[in-house]
Amino acid sequence: MVNKRALDLEKQKADIELMALKAQLNPHFLFNTLNNIYSLSVMQSPRTSPAIARLSEILDTLLYRSGGMYVPVSQEIALLQNYIELEKLRYDDRLVVTFDHHTTDDAGIAPLILLSLAENAFKHGAGEDAGSPEIHINLHQHQDQLTFTISNTFRAQENRSRVSVCRISASSWPSFTRKPILLRHP
Repeated sequence: MVNKRALDLEKQKADIELMALKAQLNPHFLFNTLNNIYSLSVMQSPRTSPAIARLSEILDTLLYRSGGMYVPVSQEIALLQNYIELEKLRYDDRLVVTFDHHTTDDAGIAPLILLSLAENAFKHGAGEDAGSPEIHINLHQHQDQLTFTISNTFRAQENRSRVSVCRISASSWPSFTRKPILLRHP
């Protein structure tokens, strides 16, 4: 009975964390994206329809396809690609973004965790850099390990270059599909 209660509490905790993560999509991102799409439509830009489609896919993923404990990594990759393309609308050519990804299995990972880290890189990288910000994102699978790395070129107040890197990895592939991934900040 105690084990069942502990499992129920653990599930409730995970559900609450997932709901909080879903609510985290930065409202400023949504507001800025809608303003960017409006501007594109006023200019009758051919980029209007693809931008609307990308935002629609992001909202569909957040609202309807992220309810489980795990989602396919391919879904998270598509979410990141859409997010990156919409962020690029804000910065035009002054923002350099690379997103390199290679996975061999469509493993299950916790939903939206990669998006949260990417949002942070944009907010504290491109959002605070009046120059030519760069954001580099890598997601790679090597045997039973998935590694996600983000770096940006944010310059600290002391005028030193700082690179923010987050790595997400699992030590063994079978447990990766059943347990939350590990988060390390080097």
